[in-house]
Amino acid sequence: MKKLILFLVATVLLCGFYSCNKDDSDLPSGENYLEITVNGKTYDTDNGGILGFSDRETCDEKDGFLMGVGQIETSELFFEFYINHYENLIDFETAEKGQYGVGVFDIFREDFYEGCNFDAKVIFEDYTESDHDTNLKSGGTNTITSIKRLDETSTDVNYAIEGNFSCKFLNDSGVEVSVSGKYNVVTYVLK
Repeated sequence: MKKLILFLVATVLLCGFYSCNKDDSDLPSGENYLEITVNGKTYDTDNGGILGFSDRETCDEKDGFLMGVGQIETSELFFEFYINHYENLIDFETAEKGQYGVGVFDIFREDFYEGCNFDAKVIFEDYTESDHDTNLKSGGTNTITSIKRLDETSTDVNYAIEGNFSCKFLNDSGVEVSVSGKYNVVTYVLK
């Protein structure tokens, strides 16, 4: 719950710096959302967008932004999803729909700042185990299905990104947990 509160406070603060009152009717789905399915059970939220980490370098040495797509917390689990994308319009306009990788979101890991355009970063904690931590298995995919240019200001351009993902984790008991989902989120790139 503490993580959700911090996420919401940061989002509210960032909305003061960015125009968060965009017209949702321009979005393909009508809203920001994240929906996940964990071992057959579905959860969703609409708390995504804007919050993230800038001044990152992508795998091809372009400026990147790690954008928070959403966070879900229940008595059974905690899941957080981010997408790395090009921060500047000149680079972002060359981005294509397709399949990308999934890595671990952990600011204390050496590879935290590594990633290519549209790679996802995830956190999954299994609250059904005494040790909530899990290990991401390799082979996860993040598939971008739609990139829609919405509107712009003198300094940035607003895009809706839609996609789906799947990945697997090992919990403390060594049990494999499958997580898949879909999302739509609005982001800004700099002119």
